Amino acid sequence: MTTATLAARKPSYTLRIYESLSAGFAKAARVEKTRRALSALSDETLRDIGLSRDEIDAAALRAAR
Repeated sequence: MTTATLAARKPSYTLRIYESLSAGFAKAARVEKTRRALSALSDETLRDIGLSRDEIDAAALRAAR
């Protein structure tokens, strides 16, 4: 097979699963990083940006989209 033929082929099912899992792990890492950063802020700083402590998880999920 030539390089052009290989490039034109659809990704295999296994590759698509791997890419999907990789994307999921990357998103989970972004959520966790954001959650930790927001959790480290003081209550006053969180209030300044319009968040409370119980909104941190939801805000981290929204930020990772």
